Amino acid sequence: MSSIETPFWKLYSGIRAVTKSPIVSFVSLWDSINAKKEGCSWKDNPYIWMPKFKVLSTTLEETQKLIEGMDLIKGHCFDKSGHDMGDPSDMLL
Repeated sequence: MSSIETPFWKLYSGIRAVTKSPIVSFVSLWDSINAKKEGCSWKDNPYIWMPKFKVLSTTLEETQKLIEGMDLIKGHCFDKSGHDMGDPSDMLL
């Protein structure tokens, strides 16, 4: 019978310790970074943001067509609904 090693996860509470739970490890990491700020500890259960991105084009030609269809104001692109799309030159990477 072979033995299976149980992984150990680091605790970030300032002491040199480990845990068998990745969740406990993550909670200790979260608190080591965020608990210093009021309302941001794990127990406070703060809201977090998850940005979403949408691919508008996959080729240079498609990107150039998108840029041509945008109004340019002071080096920024605005879509038809008025949202700032940023500097058009950044889209041509």
